[in-house]
Amino acid sequence: MRKRIRDQSQGLPWLTKKLSIHVYKQIEAGAEQIALLAQRLNVVTLFEEDLADLSPAQISCLKSIAIQSPVDLTKIADDFSNEIVNSLVSRRLVVRTGGRLAPYWDIFRDFLRDERVPGIEWQWLPLVSPSMAIPVLMQLQASGGISLNQLATRTEYSEGTVQNIVSDLQNVALVRRNETHNTYEVLSSEHRTVIEIAEFVGQQLRDNAIVRALYTSVPPGGVLSADDFKVLFDSLAHGRSAKTLDSYRNVFVGWLLFSGTLELRGGELHRPVGRSAQLGVLRASRRERSIGFVAASEPNAVIENAIRLQQGRTHLRSRIPRNVCIDLAGLQLAYYDKNTSCQTEFYLPQRVLSRYSL
Repeated sequence: MRKRIRDQSQGLPWLTKKLSIHVYKQIEAGAEQIALLAQRLNVVTLFEEDLADLSPAQISCLKSIAIQSPVDLTKIADDFSNEIVNSLVSRRLVVRTGGRLAPYWDIFRDFLRDERVPGIEWQWLPLVSPSMAIPVLMQLQASGGISLNQLATRTEYSEGTVQNIVSDLQNVALVRRNETHNTYEVLSSEHRTVIEIAEFVGQQLRDNAIVRALYTSVPPGGVLSADDFKVLFDSLAHGRSAKTLDSYRNVFVGWLLFSGTLELRGGELHRPVGRSAQLGVLRASRRERSIGFVAASEPNAVIENAIRLQQGRTHLRSRIPRNVCIDLAGLQLAYYDKNTSCQTEFYLPQRVLSRYSL
């Protein structure tokens, strides 16, 4: 919830405060956080409060600004009056930038234009794959509440790694922190099975900026090549190095397939019509794991170290080349923690590596 509010506040402290107060009031009135997220923070109530004390002339002016946004201040002042414009600015319903006016929030602007609340776009690039995150969620379901240290002990991950996993689960509204006991617990008992969890994650991802762009460009039943996905993803997740983008892209594809948002068939990504065949699948096929994968090292080095890790002969990053660690992580054979080690996923069965003559 905090991240959703931060994402929508555009770096404006007063808007952060406004949204925080609104959410707090909703929770105090009995709303569940998970329901608020599903209802797009129930901002329609906030907007109705914004408009409640306005005169017809102020509302008319506000709608005119929304329709023309951003619009020249002098034009609006001529059409209405400086007094009305200043009253809207002082209420922070309108933001003045230079000589132009716009509603205080893009979502509010669209509400005024269309008289409905659009999807509240949010940014999220997962740090770990669902095949790492969901087993940890199951641990939390079974325990009823557990600290990061306890999770790290049970999973044999570092606390930093567990923090990344919990952060991803929080971002899709599956986990919350109990501030009183300094533990983490599931946010709702309604999503118990892997399929139920996958469907809920899919609902959360519908308003994700990258997914919305995907669904805008690809109709139901449409096809998206790996190259096209790479271009779209990289354009929205800019500001990172090429290797970092490769890692984020591979992990994000895993969540899109797990949640049924996309489906992989014949080496191409499809927007499914109905239920995806990969909904709820944690361990993707080898072809799926390599969508958009760019190797940083030699295959033999990756295979040799994957087997060494699985057999428990080493786990320290210092004994495995950095590029090999990156490739192991990209293929989801191991989790790469830059600060500590290159460590196998605790749930990876021995037969996965012994089954193939790699």
